Amino acid sequence: MNTRLVLGASLSFSLVGAVLVACSSMPTLEDYCGKLKARYDACPNTGTTNADPAPLPDGGVAPRPARPAFNDAACTKSHSCLTALFDTAMVNKFLDCASNTDCSVNVSRCDDDAIAAGPNATDADTCAKKYAECKAGPKGFDDDICVSIRGLNSDALSKVMPCLDKPCDQIDDCVEATVNTIAPGCDID
Repeated sequence: MNTRLVLGASLSFSLVGAVLVACSSMPTLEDYCGKLKARYDACPNTGTTNADPAPLPDGGVAPRPARPAFNDAACTKSHSCLTALFDTAMVNKFLDCASNTDCSVNVSRCDDDAIAAGPNATDADTCAKKYAECKAGPKGFDDDICVSIRGLNSDALSKVMPCLDKPCDQIDDCVEATVNTIAPGCDID
């Protein structure tokens, strides 16, 4: 079973500064999950369920389901996928944004903002052109691939880009297989 890699998927991190992002290394697992957990703990509405309280047989209403505990396993998996596939500066930009412990700050766009700052704009444009060609035909591919390409590290990028030379109906499978050789169980679309 693949774990869908979405940068912002119930994760969070705080902007220390552009200099840190530009020259920092990939965050350790302890730092990554520690900062995400700090956001989770600081912001009680993080990770809450949107489920409506259920009516009870006596006419009352059941309490809203309890907030789940911070998911250490999901955090570990996310760290593994991000560090194997994505550019260090882009990962740090996301984490710095999404770990903000000021709960009034909406961190839902941190993944989009980090990807937009990714180093591979030209390659993402190449992918978008191929996507447009394929979309016009009978079988396209997931356009999330093109978004993710912008933030891939150089190793992952060099292995994923040849998939765009394949026929349209083979691109998704090629990307999935390629990503799984780099980071088993991870997915970029």
